[in-house]
Amino acid sequence: MKRLVTALVLVPIVVYVAVWAHPLVFIGVTTLIAALCFHEYARLSAAHDFPVAFWPGLAAGIAVVTLPAVDPALLLIPVFLGFGLALRTRDMARVLPQAASLALGLLYCFVPWRCAVALRGIAPFWLIFALAINWIGDGAAFYFGSRF
Repeated sequence: MKRLVTALVLVPIVVYVAVWAHPLVFIGVTTLIAALCFHEYARLSAAHDFPVAFWPGLAAGIAVVTLPAVDPALLLIPVFLGFGLALRTRDMARVLPQAASLALGLLYCFVPWRCAVALRGIAPFWLIFALAINWIGDGAAFYFGSRF
């Protein structure tokens, strides 16, 4: 019931921001959401003994979401940055897992929101459609998983 009430409150706000808000407001909201996702990802990663270079990762992720359209190959720069940052550790056995954790966090938390910005540029209602599919799938998985 709590999830339903939350959805009833947030869905109109999300639809407004996705369809009618000024593009800078939309990019600001998506960047904030992506940053919160990355914070949660970094917390979970650290809890499993794979600490993420949070501040450099956050800066790189914000750049991924907010910079104008660029060559997709440039998205590899934050990944290489993560490998470089991981090399500063004394325990070389942990370099690859730490760098991979940062790279996955950037790809998992920021790139989908970059795609949302691009999709809104094509047509805002396609973004709503993509979000609705995600919400329906997530809700069905939650209710099916809690039932069984």
